[in-house]
Amino acid sequence: MPISLSKADHKKLDVTINAILEAYGSGKASLGEARGALAHIIAAAAIGNESELRGWLKPDTVADWKSDLHA
Repeated sequence: MPISLSKADHKKLDVTINAILEAYGSGKASLGEARGALAHIIAAAAIGNESELRGWLKPDTVADWKSDLHA
């Protein structure tokens, strides 16, 4: 079943993706770490795992991801 995202959800997704890309661009995240985070988001959407996808839209999730990075 497709996941329905509101305009607010799309904005949150933009913020999440930007945070991941910025972490990679600044050297805080490796390419593999950034790719892995994006893959989780894409895979969650592809298999209809709405709770996983929405979890990534929470600011705390991205903040936790950043705090666990290699740098």
